[in-house]
Amino acid sequence: MKFFSVIKNIFFISVFLLLNGCTSYKAIQFKKVEDVHFSIDEKNSESGFSLRIHNPNSAGLKLRAAKARFMFLDKSLGEASLKKSMLIPANAEILIPFNLSLEKENLPDLIPAGIDILFGNASKQLQVSGYIRIRKFLWYKRFNFTINQKIDLNFIKSLKL
Repeated sequence: MKFFSVIKNIFFISVFLLLNGCTSYKAIQFKKVEDVHFSIDEKNSESGFSLRIHNPNSAGLKLRAAKARFMFLDKSLGEASLKKSMLIPANAEILIPFNLSLEKENLPDLIPAGIDILFGNASKQLQVSGYIRIRKFLWYKRFNFTINQKIDLNFIKSLKL
């Protein structure tokens, strides 16, 4: 009888320590926006971008949901959502792919700024803000983010249209 009591106590202490370790998260670091691509034609509306993040936690996390607003010159270019759930490995830096629902009515207002950037006369700011929702064991946590990124000639050249 005493043996089962000791085993039961060890089991409960182990479960407590395991569950306690799962509740503490280090903040995810949001690095930058990459792989921006736009499709403006009616047939193919596959627009999107990738968000580079770093997971400083010692355990992998399951990315369940993500939403973001993609803005340039204080004009919304659309709402973005996570393409699919994915695993973020421990102590790793990865790209999270987003689908972008492009708001085409704001695109003509951006042409003068794009021309200024192409001729090297200016650099503008891109802003992506939103949240990601992750899961670790039984607990969920939401991380809000805002990334302000400089748009210059190199960024414009990397766009995929």
